[in-house]
Amino acid sequence: MKLTKLLSILLSVSLYLGLSNGHLAIYHPSDPSPLQILPYDSCVFSQEDREKLEKGIPFSTAAELSRLLEDYTS
Repeated sequence: MKLTKLLSILLSVSLYLGLSNGHLAIYHPSDPSPLQILPYDSCVFSQEDREKLEKGIPFSTAAELSRLLEDYTS
């Protein structure tokens, strides 16, 4: 599923950015399985960033997700 389509469907729901099998992933708080696994490997992140992502970083808009992805992938 395209990320933009996923976000348009779930825009009213708070989601969170986390990790799944060493990659960034988008989760719904009530489901332990990721909605979307993103092609960004967590091995390039600092230990501090990995710890934050393991706990989950909430977001509720596409703009917030975009900012998070820019922060973690650039």
